[in-house]
Amino acid sequence: MALVMKVLYAVIFSTVLAAGASPAGASPKEEAQKLARADEFKKPVILVAVKGLQGLYRETVLYAKPLVNAHLGFIVNRPSKLRLGTLFPNHGPSEKIKDPVYFGGPEMVEAIFVVTEGTERPHQTSLPFGENLFVTTRGNAVDAIIELAGNDAKKMTTTRFFAGFVGWRPNELEKEVKAGYWHVLDAPAPGFFFHEQGEGLWKILIEQIEMKEKGI
Repeated sequence: MALVMKVLYAVIFSTVLAAGASPAGASPKEEAQKLARADEFKKPVILVAVKGLQGLYRETVLYAKPLVNAHLGFIVNRPSKLRLGTLFPNHGPSEKIKDPVYFGGPEMVEAIFVVTEGTERPHQTSLPFGENLFVTTRGNAVDAIIELAGNDAKKMTTTRFFAGFVGWRPNELEKEVKAGYWHVLDAPAPGFFFHEQGEGLWKILIEQIEMKEKGI
């Protein structure tokens, strides 16, 4: 897990270095539009793949959290066929957790990340990840949360395990949105990460987006 933390810190460090000033000569209208777009990406957002998007992100729903002008997040609707008991055989608490491990993204797929919902950190090393959301990356902390969730069924309803994550370089997400890859929705309501529809979540959100666009 030390390597995971190095990757996270490297992303944060690179975004600070890459943050720059606005281009000179922009009109007031252009500046206002730019500020509005910038504000949109200063808070956690839900990304819904547009219809027809192909490849790895086809029919996906993502949660993205900003780090300066870069982002980190997870695909939230890709349950795998793996269970923690398969990844950690002969480990009692892991075997008790029946929910699948979700494919969180192509970065660091060999590492397990944990997203939990609640008002308190599940572990002292857990990092804030949104309103009442925390992400845990350190190996010993992940182990502790597995122990806790494996022995407390109630905890399992607010805990999700991911293999891998999605990372965007500075301004990369903004460019993807401008290119028409994603619908951008406001930060999720409580329970978003633990939606029971799994892969069906994309269809639900697309239908809601289309109804809103039609004024229904």
